[in-house]
Amino acid sequence: MRETTLARKLMLAPHLSLLQRKARRLGLQKPEDWVALAVERGCYHYDSGERPRPVLPSELSNEELAALLLSVANPYRPLLIRVAAQLLSAPTTDLRSLIQLCRNENALGPLAWIGEAGEETEPDNPFWIELNRLIRQSSRRKIDLPVAVLPHPSRFRIESGFQRFAVKKAIEKRWLRPILRSS
Repeated sequence: MRETTLARKLMLAPHLSLLQRKARRLGLQKPEDWVALAVERGCYHYDSGERPRPVLPSELSNEELAALLLSVANPYRPLLIRVAAQLLSAPTTDLRSLIQLCRNENALGPLAWIGEAGEETEPDNPFWIELNRLIRQSSRRKIDLPVAVLPHPSRFRIESGFQRFAVKKAIEKRWLRPILRSS
C-alpha cells in the first residue's frame, strides 16, 4: 500500500513533482537523501549520520531543495517540512525564487505555515515579513490549512521552557537556522 501524500493530508489534488524527478536524476532517490543533503548544507539539527551523494548548489539550489522538501507530492512526513523550515531560513535565500518553486510544487500552503511561524517567533525580522508579503502577493486564493496536519510552530525552533525562578518569566524562542560546519 502506498504512503499517504502531503497533498492528500492537505486535501489537495495529487501532484507530480518536477523537483523529485530532478533529484532522482542527481542520485537523490528518496526523502532521506534530501534530508541528508540538507544536513550537509547546515541543517545540523536533523543529522542522522547518513551521508548523501555529493550534489553542488549549482546542481540543486537550496531554494530548490527547500521546495522539494515542501512539495505536496511527498509522502506525509512532518520531518520534511521541519527540515525545509530550517534550510529556507538561511540569510542567502532568494525569496522570489523560493516562492516560484513552491508555487510550481503546489507547496505555498506549507511555506505560508512556516512564514507565519517565523514571524510569530521573530516578529521584527524583515526576512519573515517579506516572505509573508510575497506569499500573499503571489497566491491566487486565500491559503487555508487543515488543523493539526503541519508541524506545530514549536518544532521549527528551540524554546527555553518556563523558568519558574528566573527574573524574566518568558519562554525564549530561537528559530533553527542552517549553520555550515568547518571541515
